[in-house]
Amino acid sequence: MKKILNAILKIRPDSQVSLICKDENSDNFDNIEFNWNGEVAISKSDIETKITEMETADAQKVIDKANAKAKLQAAEYTPLTEDEAKTIVL
Repeated sequence: MKKILNAILKIRPDSQVSLICKDENSDNFDNIEFNWNGEVAISKSDIETKITEMETADAQKVIDKANAKAKLQAAEYTPLTEDEAKTIVL
């Protein structure tokens, strides 16, 4: 449910949607009742697309961090990309 809510808020940050679910740990649309409180509903496919985009972005951050670490530890210095540099905590 958390992934679904986060995706909705990424699509429409000011959304007032309410989600009712029997299992809070479930991301199954069939177990969730949406109350859009008068808003135009966001389609299931749009929400699923946004979840995929968010998961891809998270995975890319992990890859960028690993690449940055490998480059900094390498015998020969290779410049970091901007995304790799953003992952470094100083």
